[in-house]
Amino acid sequence: MTGGIFTYTGFMLEAFHQSLSEKGSVDLVIRVRPQAMRTQLQSVLDDQSLKIDIAAPAQDNRGNLALIRFLAEQFEVPQGNVKILSGKTGRMKLVRITSR
Repeated sequence: MTGGIFTYTGFMLEAFHQSLSEKGSVDLVIRVRPQAMRTQLQSVLDDQSLKIDIAAPAQDNRGNLALIRFLAEQFEVPQGNVKILSGKTGRMKLVRITSR
């Protein structure tokens, strides 16, 4: 966990990491912006939703796959532990991450 962006991202996600380790899963409301310059967490909004830029287009499920990869990396879980529960075709998504 070195590097400026990853450390900053880790700090912003700290409460979600804690919830994941305590409860075994965490549900996230995510607002995505596809076709960004790079994939990164922009902010945690007041309503606790995450604003995430995705460097992939929304076409052919590529944006969703990039989001899953990003979240799996950030939460240090296998990609199979990240599921989009709703919003697969929209910018607002409900995602569940499990630790097991």
